[in-house]
Amino acid sequence: MFGRRRSLLLGLSAFGAVSLGVLFIDAAWQLVAIRAMLGMAAAFMAPATMSLTFRLFDDVKLRGKAIGLIVTVAMIGFAIGPVLSGLAVEHMSWHVLLLLNAPVALIAVLGVAWGIPADEKSELRAGSLDTVGAFFSITTLAVGLYSFTSGVQNGWASTTTLTCFAVAIAAGIGFYLRERSAVNPMVDLNLLARPTVRGSALIQTAVMLAMVGTMYGTSQQFQFAWGWSPVEAGFANLPFVFAMLAASPLADKLIATIGQRKTSVFGGSMAVLGLVLMTFAVAQNFIAIAAATMILVVGVRCTMSGAALALMGDLPEDQTSFGAALNDTVQELGNSVGVAIIGTVMAIIVVINLPGGQWPQALVDNFIHAEQVSLAIMAVVVACFVALGARSLTDSKATDEH
Repeated sequence: MFGRRRSLLLGLSAFGAVSLGVLFIDAAWQLVAIRAMLGMAAAFMAPATMSLTFRLFDDVKLRGKAIGLIVTVAMIGFAIGPVLSGLAVEHMSWHVLLLLNAPVALIAVLGVAWGIPADEKSELRAGSLDTVGAFFSITTLAVGLYSFTSGVQNGWASTTTLTCFAVAIAAGIGFYLRERSAVNPMVDLNLLARPTVRGSALIQTAVMLAMVGTMYGTSQQFQFAWGWSPVEAGFANLPFVFAMLAASPLADKLIATIGQRKTSVFGGSMAVLGLVLMTFAVAQNFIAIAAATMILVVGVRCTMSGAALALMGDLPEDQTSFGAALNDTVQELGNSVGVAIIGTVMAIIVVINLPGGQWPQALVDNFIHAEQVSLAIMAVVVACFVALGARSLTDSKATDEH
């Protein structure tokens, strides 16, 4: 409705401006509010970025390289973030972590304003925003994920927890009914019936769930169980960066030789293997963890490029913005569910509130055991998602673009 370029500029401007708000906060709830606003700003940015590749590149190979570059840069940023965060936390105020967004956003705004032409009016769509569908969507995810936290804190049979689960289910049903009846739905559920779209979304959710859940557990293990500094824990993510860079030409080669769908399935299978190995590696040493991480990352990189190309390429030309938004949403869903699963299981097993400072060996052993159980459960969940996604992609009659 607003255009890709305009949405991207709006998101970048809001992202930079909201980041400056960190100068005025002095309470945890204010930080949570700023983070929520940053999430909304980012929601304008990421889909527009991916969707622009279809507008700017007619050549399929160039488009594939562009999407691959976007994925690589995003994932490397995901890994380098903790390194910069560790340096900032040890040597300056944590406020710097958000303030850095402002100048980066400004540079990006200038680049988009000067480098990307405005959208053609003929490309814009008429209609109204589906605010009701958005409300049901946000309520389903927010309350549903909070239900896990409530279960640990208040008990799984408590009134608060049961109420949260009931509200999440009711909102989910409301979302489905709304999207089926709305004149201009936020999500066209008919598009999700496409095997390639559905399969790509499932596998991307799976690999993000695996990656984020793993990083969540190991980052705590490095700092608290092993007593590493924030900087040391941040540098522990460097194998992630090296594997991401090394996997980029592999992913491109696989897409060119076996196709987008098979590359996605291969990547999902590698992610499951990396997750299984990580289950054993966390009880060993950093070298074992790094090796498992690299296998996992190779899988993530292959999946993210192959699945994104397959999903976007299977949609009508006027639905690329929706496809990009869906692509981004399933990744974020994997992020949230991954942390929810591993955090909840570990909290149930460890039971106590984890103290600061050096932990006694008994607590370290209990923590690592909880981490192993969480990773094992996650491996089963991820394997099921990958299997379902692979089945959908196999059933697809569409042909890969090479």
